[in-house]
Amino acid sequence: MRDFLELFQENLREDERLSDDQTATIWWREGQGGLQFDHEETERYRKILRAGQQLLAPHDELSRADIDRALKDSMFTVAQAKRLGAVDSKRQISQALTEARSSLEGELQAFECWIEVEGFDDSSLPARFGATEFVPLGQEHLARLHTFRRGSQTNDPDNSNLTLPFWNATINGRVVAIQRVQARDHKAAIALATREVTTTLECLNCFADTIPYNHARLQIAYRRPSRESSVRASFADDDSILLSPKAPVPWEYSMERLAELHGIAGEAAVRLDGLLMQDQLSDVQNLLLRGARWVGRATSAKTTEDGMIYSATAIDCVMKPIERPTQTLIERSARLLQDLAEPDDLRRLWRIRNDLVHDGSLEVAAIDMRGMHLVALNLVARLLTSSEVAALNTLTELDSYLDRLVTNGDGGLHAVNQAPP
Repeated sequence: MRDFLELFQENLREDERLSDDQTATIWWREGQGGLQFDHEETERYRKILRAGQQLLAPHDELSRADIDRALKDSMFTVAQAKRLGAVDSKRQISQALTEARSSLEGELQAFECWIEVEGFDDSSLPARFGATEFVPLGQEHLARLHTFRRGSQTNDPDNSNLTLPFWNATINGRVVAIQRVQARDHKAAIALATREVTTTLECLNCFADTIPYNHARLQIAYRRPSRESSVRASFADDDSILLSPKAPVPWEYSMERLAELHGIAGEAAVRLDGLLMQDQLSDVQNLLLRGARWVGRATSAKTTEDGMIYSATAIDCVMKPIERPTQTLIERSARLLQDLAEPDDLRRLWRIRNDLVHDGSLEVAAIDMRGMHLVALNLVARLLTSSEVAALNTLTELDSYLDRLVTNGDGGLHAVNQAPP
């Protein structure tokens, strides 16, 4: 950053104006004047901003906007010093860097974030999964919001700041995920909380098809859903007609029914709940969590093609912790699912996946998408609930374990079945 500011100061010219074609960026600040950049200088700034983000906030604990603000502060400070005829440029740059570092390297703060979500059965709430709480907003929450809007934080029992991505009098009754995170500013807190909530929702969606009579999919609420119907009509040659307005189906995800799951599905849900509560995960635990998230994404995919790819990604993730040929993936999957799927069926499903990925084939049949999803769900669930896998820490250990399964003929644990529609 010092080299960048030195080059910036060296290239500063008060007596030059860029043409419209040359100008890429203009900044203006009251009392400090303006800065004008050409395309090359703008790209150089973007690179230093990305580098600063990677250095100062590798886990997004500081927002890009705050890093951008601090860097611009430094540039305006340097420009102002040169404009006023400061002689010691190195000292001015050091002072600007010190001020930027001071504003960016503060202690992490505790934030409580409310992120609105959709898809829950309100009657099954409040509930918790992992470190995320799900609650319908009620009068006590609205009262707390009014307290914060008046600028008072004395009623906050956790002495943490409140980050609110919306303010609307109609929010009463909406479901929010309450996520507590450590960050340096509000925007970073929202980004981190949204990421954590997304992880939890994807893990919950992993079990959506195993919950009886459930067609709900959980998601972050980015916009309020329309309650109006869309038109679907069919006219036949015999003058018959079918009008089928397509309104949002009011299916809702029940946390109570999730808790009632038995067998391997219930065990896997409990295992995921525990993993999401942990601060530190081993490489194997991280891999299984990623696999479950991809299964969850497959469950809520908008198209059969997306569902196919997401399920295949989950399988690839957990069956090849270390890069292996596709044949190894098929052999391992077949061994673990010897009571559920034939090797030829797995090969056929993987050929469909290859045609989709490599040849751009479209129109994946729903039955094939569901077949791949069932394979992915069972593989992830069986590894999650295996006591032997629970004792493994490294990906090399997991890879060796999967090799032993194929060599020794072990496997064939209980199956996870899809629930009735």
